Amino acid sequence: MRTCRYRMAAITPDQMTISRPCNLADPVQRQLLFQSIRALPPGRYEVRIEPRERATPAQRGYLHGVVVPMLAALLFETQGTEFGDEDAWEWAKLRFRPRETVDPLTGEVRVVGRSTRRMSKGELFAFTDELIQFLTECGVDVPPPDPNYQRQRQEAHAPR
Repeated sequence: MRTCRYRMAAITPDQMTISRPCNLADPVQRQLLFQSIRALPPGRYEVRIEPRERATPAQRGYLHGVVVPMLAALLFETQGTEFGDEDAWEWAKLRFRPRETVDPLTGEVRVVGRSTRRMSKGELFAFTDELIQFLTECGVDVPPPDPNYQRQRQEAHAPR
């Protein structure tokens, strides 16, 4: 079972691009892909199916070993209460990746932090950059990652 990203790029003048994860081995997700293609306005389209590049251990190591502890220190300093790394991680997901869910029993709408476990390489780079930007705006100097991180970041954002 392989999780893939599909991207539909219109080659008409309006240049529409849609990109979304999908598991092509799952018949339901495959059917949703075909339905979304059929729902597009008439025109010529190019559909590319690209393997999803998983975030690397080095990316996650920098995020959880450098950025999140610095965020925890900032939150502890500004909030005046105990903020551990796990608390800071949940705070970051809630702040930068919110998702509304509905409690099936009460119908109450709750906001939770979206999971980062299935983020692609590029998505995790963008999330890390958002956190670094936030810390920088708060006056925290975040040390740069090793050179391989920057190279991988550029490769993840390079057009294909």
